[in-house]
Amino acid sequence: MNLLLMTLIGALAFLAGVALYYMLALRSSLKSCRTEIAALRLLANESGGRANAVSEPLIRMLVEVKNPIELAHRESPLAKAASGTAPNLVIKKVYEQVVAQTRQQLKSKNVDAEVSLIVL
Repeated sequence: MNLLLMTLIGALAFLAGVALYYMLALRSSLKSCRTEIAALRLLANESGGRANAVSEPLIRMLVEVKNPIELAHRESPLAKAASGTAPNLVIKKVYEQVVAQTRQQLKSKNVDAEVSLIVL
């Protein structure tokens, strides 16, 4: 009888630990989702109110580099070595370079624009 109770208590403690782990994991996931939503709202200028949205349409441009690794290989000989060990870093650096060049080109044409990089 005591062995059965001890086994039940152990199983319940284990299941409570697993449930607590998943609850904490879901809480952190929810927190990161909320920060991403806040960043997207800030990007979409929804934080300024709806009066601005009525007079000005919400139009945004999205740029996706289809082959960032190939682009990095063409632009930098160091990227060939780095892409084998850290492809995500190479992709991030490619996008950062695209953002910097886009900013520079728009500024040279006197275009008032905000160019930002969002990592989801």
